[in-house]
Amino acid sequence: MNILRKSLLGGIITILFTDIYSQLIPNSTLGLLLSPEVTDSSIAYWSYPVAFIIGGIMAGLLLEHYSYFSLISVGLFLIGIIHGVYTSTPTLDLYIFLRFSHGFLVASSLTVVLCWYGQLLDRGYFRRQIGLLLIPVPLFTLLFLVLDQGIFPEIESYWTTFVFLFSYIFFSVLSLMLTEYLAEIPRRSMGLSTKDFKSTLTNSNLVYYYLAVILGSFTLGTIFQSPFKISFVGFATLLLTMALAFTTGVGAIGDRIGDTKGILMSLLLIALSLSIFPLLYGSRLILITLPLLGIGIGILSSCIYGGVVEKFNNSSLGVLLGFFHSAALTSYIGGLFITNTFGAQAYSPYFINCLMIIGLSILYIRKIHGPFSTSTGFRTTK
Repeated sequence: MNILRKSLLGGIITILFTDIYSQLIPNSTLGLLLSPEVTDSSIAYWSYPVAFIIGGIMAGLLLEHYSYFSLISVGLFLIGIIHGVYTSTPTLDLYIFLRFSHGFLVASSLTVVLCWYGQLLDRGYFRRQIGLLLIPVPLFTLLFLVLDQGIFPEIESYWTTFVFLFSYIFFSVLSLMLTEYLAEIPRRSMGLSTKDFKSTLTNSNLVYYYLAVILGSFTLGTIFQSPFKISFVGFATLLLTMALAFTTGVGAIGDRIGDTKGILMSLLLIALSLSIFPLLYGSRLILITLPLLGIGIGILSSCIYGGVVEKFNNSSLGVLLGFFHSAALTSYIGGLFITNTFGAQAYSPYFINCLMIIGLSILYIRKIHGPFSTSTGFRTTK
């Protein structure tokens, strides 16, 4: 039965991550569907990330009152309806409302899915199991990019909206059809006590996970808004390498060496890739740097999600993941801003990113060898 549940959640999390990507990239499908007056509104643009931040945090609180099943089913159905309304050329006011609702529902659904999946994991090898969940994400994103390149130009303006509409409604209806089986999941996670939550927030290990989330998301923002335009082949190489890292278990190296060393390794791989990338731009050798970046992101993702699910109890996991996703999006937007600001000096975003990685790497090295290296979590717990 767990295989059925994990497969369902894997499909849902794949469509959610791809939806987030489609909403944040420039020149998205909505820009082709709607008038510039609507899509160029700064209020409309920022309504999505603001709502995403709120929705991620609120999801953890909603889990204390509603079941995983009900939150996911209702959330997916409403997101599907929103994608359908996008095609009706809404007014600016309606578009702002749709974007806000969209961001809130996607963030809350993503948090709930990960909390639910965390309860289905077998003890041990958490990062490996998280990696298996994330395998379809880069592959489906690659499919999104293939179609977005205009391979089917006659449906180029509408295909993403209809694919998302169908996918969300499909998974929502499928969840309803499997109610009898899914209902075996506990109605909610453990009660959220103030004492437990404060204890979680003061856990020194949590800081290192948050720093990794912030830096990883900032890096993605830098890459996707890169002044060096990455070709489709380059993005395909990056995504396929990420999928390969999840599939082979390379991304789950944290199960063997611990999260601190796993995160440090991923950060150094990312820094190496970013430092070489501008030097090889325009050459075919640039494809050498992208696999390093893909492996680094794969290891980082598995260590973060796997470590948080393993080390923190269910009573505060929902709120923690909500804060994680909120911090991730905020940092991603920061990466976009820095890249746009220093776009004329193409090396600057990568230089800033590498400096941040080097600075944080010192903290992780100290965590491994310093006075706190014997504390529970990073070093002693795989």
